[in-house]
Amino acid sequence: MGAVEVATGWVDITPYHNGWSPQDRPYWHGGYGSANALVIQATGVGNSLFAKCLVLRQGRRACVLVTADILAITRPMDQVIRAAVQQLGVADADFAIVSSHTHSGPVLDERPDPFITYWLDGGLPEVNKYTTWLCDAIVELVRQTLQDAPATACNLDYGVGSAGFARNRFNDFTGLARLDMDAYLDHSVPVITARSVADGSVRAIVFGYACHAVSRGGDGSFDGDFPGEAATILENVMYPDGVLTFFLPGASGDNDPTGNRSPALVHELGNELAEAVHAVVEGNGKTPLDGTLRTDITRIELPLAVTDGLRDKYAQRFADHGDGDKVGRHAHRMLDPDNFSATATSITLPVQMWTFGPDAGIQLALCGGEVVSRYNHHFKTELKWGDRFWLTGHANQVPCYIVSDEMLEHGGYEPGWHPSEGPDIAWAEGSMLYQGWPCRLAGSADLADGNGVEQRVTNAITDLATAHRKP
Repeated sequence: MGAVEVATGWVDITPYHNGWSPQDRPYWHGGYGSANALVIQATGVGNSLFAKCLVLRQGRRACVLVTADILAITRPMDQVIRAAVQQLGVADADFAIVSSHTHSGPVLDERPDPFITYWLDGGLPEVNKYTTWLCDAIVELVRQTLQDAPATACNLDYGVGSAGFARNRFNDFTGLARLDMDAYLDHSVPVITARSVADGSVRAIVFGYACHAVSRGGDGSFDGDFPGEAATILENVMYPDGVLTFFLPGASGDNDPTGNRSPALVHELGNELAEAVHAVVEGNGKTPLDGTLRTDITRIELPLAVTDGLRDKYAQRFADHGDGDKVGRHAHRMLDPDNFSATATSITLPVQMWTFGPDAGIQLALCGGEVVSRYNHHFKTELKWGDRFWLTGHANQVPCYIVSDEMLEHGGYEPGWHPSEGPDIAWAEGSMLYQGWPCRLAGSADLADGNGVEQRVTNAITDLATAHRKP
């Protein structure tokens, strides 16, 4: 890219540092389902939560990456933040916001559905207030970083390390015949480093890893989990002179960390990841990222496998359960005429591509949703794109898991259906129930043209990547 102007900024977004308190104004701990809102009231702070902003400026054009220590960016959040950032002069494709997917963050406004997942009958006004506060804080962070933060002329380079603690978890939740998913595991730690042109010092680091941020467990403390711990170690121990780091969670939808969940595991895995990043930053053999940064964004529709009579099934579920459990509460939402999700036939998914260098030295695909590891394997191994391709999920909007045809045919937590209840209704223990959708996504076998979710997502990413490789 040649030299680019790099500016960074951050803001503390921990609820208990920003007007909410365990005693006077309790707030809720998001990431794990509950049968009682009192159970998920956060009890304190393990490590602070942050939103961070990275601005890469070439001439008058600025590309902006925001990362946030939250479970997921909801559709309303993305719409509000993106519109405000565009008013600041940043093009749609030049702005990306990515959640770390920590399961020790705050409950937010839309997904997982707070009424179903967290039993927040009376707490939704507080959730909406915090979500609005967070959106405003992120927009102000972007404004300050764009307009007020000092910029440094930097060169960018790219390298890849490794950390070994992720494992595929898909078979843990199904109770069905096991699928061989280990081939999809990728322990890569991709790293982009911004170094000052003047003295070669590190000014910013973007790093990734494909693993769920669940190493602390649901102990009630706000915490950035292992990505936040890795960032803290990098920023405060390894590079304590103002360097900011930005974590991208990879195609991590079906990967969990190895080990017993605890604050100790957070530190252990955070340290392992920080060491892997540090080894890349300080090592040899990195690829300089020269030329212009190309960006593009598209939004595709993922079909839901809606069948006739589904509303009648939910009417019966609600009659059987009422609001007494999550199954009944989900049915309640599916019968609500004001709930757009109840009658949805498709889900909108943003897909974004940032390509560094005229020879596409690295292509960063920023995909919405919880992308499963099959997609990463498809591009890096089956298409032989290798380490020049970096796929991350949890970008811009997270409506649900972005599952594969293999998962949709099999059933399980991520695809959201189970043979015990049938393929046309949200499984009581599945993700689509918690996310508040009426049924699973449609796979290639469900559609006459075979153009199901996996085909649509891979086509969208392939089209963007291919277009960016042309002169």
